[in-house]
Amino acid sequence: MSASHAVLWDMDGTLIDSEQFHWIAWRDTLANEGIAITREQFLSSFGQRNDSILPKWLGPAATPERMERIANAKEELYRNLIRRDGISPLPGVESWVHRLHQEGWLQAIASAAPRANTRNVSASHSISWVD
Repeated sequence: MSASHAVLWDMDGTLIDSEQFHWIAWRDTLANEGIAITREQFLSSFGQRNDSILPKWLGPAATPERMERIANAKEELYRNLIRRDGISPLPGVESWVHRLHQEGWLQAIASAAPRANTRNVSASHSISWVD
């Protein structure tokens, strides 16, 4: 191949269907804080960064320290769920990743998710990603 080709993959919703794991992690983490959220509230925020979600749910109690603590707890629970239950690539993902690799395409994950999440997800299945 004479010219370089590259693909940027989004993780959540493109490589994997992580919605249920994120829902459980948010629901349980916020329940530990005495806050109940509905699935509809969760779905309306899915794909957004924690620092844009939490002020809506915490209101005036959304101090930077509290938001960081809750976000860290949520992400740790999410990673624990992935480690415990595993997560598979969406249909077709593995074949595309392997095919593009064989053809010399550069590939990377571009995600708003914490880097630890992308590492955890890639460790849970056979697609290898380089940090």
